[in-house]
Amino acid sequence: MNIFARRFKVFWGKFILSLEKTITDKAYLKYSAYLWLAHILLAFLTGLICGYTNYRFSALIDFTFIPVVSASVFFDYKAFFLLFPLVFFRHWAVYGFTVTPESAEGDFFYALGTGAIILAAVPAVRNYLKSVSYERNFRLDLDMARIAQRTLLSKPLEIGRIKITGYIHQCMQVGGDFYYFRPFMKKYIMIAIGDVMGKGITAAFITAIIMSVFYEWGKKTLSPSIIFAKVNQRLISIFKDCSYFSTLMYGIFNEETFEFSYAGAGHNGILIRNGGECELLEPCGIPIGMYPNSKWKDSKIILEPGSKIVLFTDGITEARDKNGNFYGVEKVIELAEKHHDSCADDLRDAILDDVAAFSDFETPLDDRAVVIMEIKY
Repeated sequence: MNIFARRFKVFWGKFILSLEKTITDKAYLKYSAYLWLAHILLAFLTGLICGYTNYRFSALIDFTFIPVVSASVFFDYKAFFLLFPLVFFRHWAVYGFTVTPESAEGDFFYALGTGAIILAAVPAVRNYLKSVSYERNFRLDLDMARIAQRTLLSKPLEIGRIKITGYIHQCMQVGGDFYYFRPFMKKYIMIAIGDVMGKGITAAFITAIIMSVFYEWGKKTLSPSIIFAKVNQRLISIFKDCSYFSTLMYGIFNEETFEFSYAGAGHNGILIRNGGECELLEPCGIPIGMYPNSKWKDSKIILEPGSKIVLFTDGITEARDKNGNFYGVEKVIELAEKHHDSCADDLRDAILDDVAAFSDFETPLDDRAVVIMEIKY
């Protein structure tokens, strides 16, 4: 008796947990409705084949469907154990205790149809529960990837005369746009922005690889082109078929000499001089990760107090209006000239607001990122 009680307690506990899980899953209602319709159709067709067209065989009043589907959900193929009591209950409800050839034939085909429902429902329930579990785990992984990617993004930096601020919008929970900046070796500040081909978890994973190379080699060299070569080598070694690449802009600012060394790999930037004149930062090489022996070139300029560096991804320049026209680099330059006296935060907000208005405030179809470095007077 004690063994039976313990087994019943375990069975009941599992049943309650399964019941709570199923009830809290809203999608189960839709799924159950589909099975109900299938049961009605099967019972109706069976009735037509057997000649039972009166109300007694109608699936619309056959409430035994509810325990059949519930048993399939909770007990898997053990639901067949309920077949005999279901047949008995239905026979008693429809015919009483009278047994006739007609009632026996009806019971047989009812049992056959109910068994077919169980055979169809159990695999469907298994696949459904697997898909729900996979989706739940995928969402958890996606949330963790989003948190990890957000953690890697640099916080606003203000040190000495330098102020750097950034903004990023991912059209999915995680994406391929990123920015990165930090001080190092007391007098240097590095700033970078990039866009990895594609979206989602794969793109986010590649951004983490690129940023790890920035962190590793940014301490060993002051040449952006050498760092690009190291990133290129890392991507090629991991993805040997060259199926993933990234556009980048990387610069290093010397706080003592005001020299800014930079290199572009499929990305241009904008220099705003203290008088308001704007110019593109060139030259711009090919994206990283395409060819094993690619090379990039370092460029150097002297920045003055009051000047700004504006870096952005193609989610800004390739934003479209309702007629399909691109926002373009020219509009970014015009806006930068108009707001050249604004601080880095205000200029960033002005660019984002203008792009949003240009695209009629529609949800972006591509990631957008902006980074602005300001040299104060």
